[in-house]
Amino acid sequence: MLPWLLTLLFTSAQAAEPDDAATMLSRYPAGMVPDSGPVMSAIASLASTGTAEHRAVLESLQEMEASTISRAAADALVSIERRRQRASFTAPDSRQVRRWVAELSQPMTRADGSPMGRAEQEALGYAVLVLGAPRGGEVSPAHLMRAATHLEDTQDVPGALALYATAAALGEPDALLTIQDFGVDPELLLLGMSVSTASPRVASVPSEALDVLIREGSSSTVAVLVERADTANHIDRAVALDALAEMLRTTVLPASARRSARDELEAAAMAGREEALSAFAREALVDMEW
Repeated sequence: MLPWLLTLLFTSAQAAEPDDAATMLSRYPAGMVPDSGPVMSAIASLASTGTAEHRAVLESLQEMEASTISRAAADALVSIERRRQRASFTAPDSRQVRRWVAELSQPMTRADGSPMGRAEQEALGYAVLVLGAPRGGEVSPAHLMRAATHLEDTQDVPGALALYATAAALGEPDALLTIQDFGVDPELLLLGMSVSTASPRVASVPSEALDVLIREGSSSTVAVLVERADTANHIDRAVALDALAEMLRTTVLPASARRSARDELEAAAMAGREEALSAFAREALVDMEW
């Protein structure tokens, strides 16, 4: 074997940096790139961290090399394009969300007719601005993830995000990370998609989303739950109080969010309008003292 080929196979092929990987791969004569571990490692490096600048090398491999390398290069090109698309997506900012709420023709109410608080309206607005109109979809997390990546490949980012959010609500941890890759706040997106309205404004997520929000949520989730505990119907208020109590027991929260959650439970414990809710709130507070 030629000395230069030995050098290529056993040295720079293992480089972690995409520029180094691309440089190494480009040194091989066209049609002579070996199907070796170091070569596949270099292609994998471009798949995980490469940019548009590295497309030419991968396109050459896809066109000129044997099937294994050609397929790996094609997959790497898809990964680079998917990463570029996610990075270029522009999530709405707080000013756009506030404008959406301000431009509502009438105050928002939940499906049961109860008035919706500001935090819940803003969460809904965030989801609407990210996703657009509601769509249908499957409920299997594995199917959702596959369908979402397909929608990404067809440039349908809002559709993909709706499916990723549904997968996240069903407990798929990679879906939360993928949503973040778009610069979108997963917490606000799930909150907005969990708002119940008389006329659907956005695709909804399964009820399991609340479990994810309890586990992963922070101040935004607490703010929405406090509003629901104040103004929603009896059942939704009980669910909100239960969720607040669970977040206080198990979730790392900012001090201000912890105060808001505890204040809401204490207020419910003292209120006499619905004894069952008051008793539940008192019991939750006692449990937290243990």
